[in-house]
Amino acid sequence: MINYNALATSTDGIIISSENIQFSETFTLHSTQDGDAICEVNEKCVWILNIQITNNHDGPIQMVTVRERLGAELEIDSEESITHGTLYSWTRGASEKVFLWWFVGDLSENETAELEILISTDVNPGGVHAYSTCGNYHLNSGAVLKYYFECKFYFDLEPSVPINIPCEPPVGISLFSDTLRILPVTILLGALVIRRRR
Repeated sequence: MINYNALATSTDGIIISSENIQFSETFTLHSTQDGDAICEVNEKCVWILNIQITNNHDGPIQMVTVRERLGAELEIDSEESITHGTLYSWTRGASEKVFLWWFVGDLSENETAELEILISTDVNPGGVHAYSTCGNYHLNSGAVLKYYFECKFYFDLEPSVPINIPCEPPVGISLFSDTLRILPVTILLGALVIRRRR
């Protein structure tokens, strides 16, 4: 989590705080289509998105919300678990990016709220999974937490999560499969050469 304490209290009453809130967002690769734990071009990949908020203030916090936007290549598969409030989602724009708004509500002192959902690579109109080309992408834009404590407005931020889609399949798997294809041909050619010499 990025620590924004150095930006501290501003004159308009808006406070950027990380000290009294534990706020985290993680993406864990759950599965890939070929099972090699590397998300590749045109492959279905599934992640577990987990968001946690713990109130470390010395009293309750109110009107807690989290906003997030997924990368254009991703979609929501299912909502696995939610401990507080309601999750809303919608798509926007030509690429139909998924927007998330988690209305948590109020959290008592030392109380934790947690959200967990499954997301996966989207399917384009041609029936092919993103990512359509190799390169560097971001899974999200970065979650934004907002809440009130003692009539003051606070917010906290999480950075976006980068991902690299390799241009070539994993070397070990490629070499192994190529070896299996070449081996019978090599044996056959070797046998022909031996017979010809006789």
